[in-house]
Amino acid sequence: MVLKLLKLVLQHDDWSKYLQEFPGSKYIIINSLPLPSKDTIQALVKLETSNKDLMKTILKKIKEHSHTKNAEVLNTYSAKSHTMAIFKVITNYKGSIIEQIINYNSNHDHKVLTYQEYGKNGLEYWSILIYNRYINDFVHVLNEHAEIISFNSFDGDLIFNHYSKYSLTPYESYVLKVAYKSGYFEWPKKATSEDIAKILNISKSTFTQILRNALRKIIAKELLLYNDFS
Repeated sequence: MVLKLLKLVLQHDDWSKYLQEFPGSKYIIINSLPLPSKDTIQALVKLETSNKDLMKTILKKIKEHSHTKNAEVLNTYSAKSHTMAIFKVITNYKGSIIEQIINYNSNHDHKVLTYQEYGKNGLEYWSILIYNRYINDFVHVLNEHAEIISFNSFDGDLIFNHYSKYSLTPYESYVLKVAYKSGYFEWPKKATSEDIAKILNISKSTFTQILRNALRKIIAKELLLYNDFS
């Protein structure tokens, strides 16, 4: 059987639909823990929007949604035109997309290998690694519980290529760590390129090249994550 990367765009009765009212706001599920026995899903979410007031409004709506059992803001960050919050949310397991994935796996010998979710403009974007012969049946099952806006499947090697192509090497990670701890990314800078190169015992040009490659990979991963699934 051939592995495929299934990309789904859908909408259903969940707090994610509130982002339709706030264009430009988006979220990504960092991690989620389904607890079927307790009818809950505990998720760690990164939410991004344009300002603090809008963030407060969205979080208030999330807390008030009928499927939300608890929501707690863990940390926030604000700049002039950008606000980000990391929050923990506990929602109903029953009726969720994750419930459909887990049930499908139980009935089909775990043919869905992994999944990832982010959302914007009231829509949920799911990336799901699944065997080719099960795609149509799986989409049909999901369509009974959500409105499928669109779906496409791609060669499963894409996801592996993305991870390998844009993964930092151990040395790139080390260089970034040294630069970060030394204050290279602070404003104003607490360390210059020359300072970091000296710590690493390499030339300034070598440090600059390594840093550029590492940042390019990080930026490429971020842009790929928030693509429109076209």
